[in-house]
Amino acid sequence: MQDVVIHIGPHKTGTSALQSAFFRNAERLAERGLLYRPMGKVWNNHHVLAVQFSSTGGSPEAGRAFIERLLEDAYRGNQRVLISSEMLCESHVDVASFLSAFGPAAIRTVGYVRNPCDLMVSAYNQVVRDPKSRRVQPIEASPPPYDVSMANILRIWMDDGRLTLCPYDAAQWAGGTILSDFLTMLGVDATGLDPDESPDSPPTAENRSLPYLFVEAVRHLNAAGIDEDSRQKVIDILYGASADADKSYVLDRAMCDTCIEAMRAQLPAYEPFLRDGFQTDYLLRAPEGLLDPGGREAALQAS
Repeated sequence: MQDVVIHIGPHKTGTSALQSAFFRNAERLAERGLLYRPMGKVWNNHHVLAVQFSSTGGSPEAGRAFIERLLEDAYRGNQRVLISSEMLCESHVDVASFLSAFGPAAIRTVGYVRNPCDLMVSAYNQVVRDPKSRRVQPIEASPPPYDVSMANILRIWMDDGRLTLCPYDAAQWAGGTILSDFLTMLGVDATGLDPDESPDSPPTAENRSLPYLFVEAVRHLNAAGIDEDSRQKVIDILYGASADADKSYVLDRAMCDTCIEAMRAQLPAYEPFLRDGFQTDYLLRAPEGLLDPGGREAALQAS
């Protein structure tokens, strides 16, 4: 019976960095007993595989065939299979069908949990820049850009019962990087592996955040209905300018308190799945330098 590790993200918890590292170090990981092979030639993750089990398109038969070949190759190489896609936390993916494709394999699912205030900031930065969403509402508007408690995102995986939740907190990472932390948890030697993202590793989609003022500029472009080519050119210019810009992006105190209380309410449900030694205090800690209510607008005017 094959062992399978499924990394489910979720979004904004270092998934791109991990997937880039898995892809770049795939040969060395295979030598250490971990088979990481994406479905599709231009992706460094398993998004294409997740799509096969999605209500928005794809072919479950193609997904099952890929998984079957993957398990066969892992068996011949005496390896565990590693799957990674944050899309597996999206509602349009039929997780039950996806898991059934692995048959009797021993499955372990792994996810990371991020401070809710940092998660809100990162998610907002993403949805404003994303060409599909092009969010026009400010960060404090309802509905929020992300469920920072991650309750709905993780519920199906908790119901499945094979989930391990890990801290997205560098202070708790074995070896000091998320790659070494992930592999150490699996009992895989991370020595000599490159943890850094490579610009040559597909896909080439931009995941870096922009400073707060630049995100606000893009949001107003979204509201103005700028065409996508022009909008992307502006974003590229802002990326170039961001090296010299203030990168602070501070929630006001009231918004951060709301995020923390949402996480506090969800923590009891997470506790049975927390990795041994998981220290939860970072999840309920407000970042330094929070603005008082209304302070963000004052800061914008001052700038």
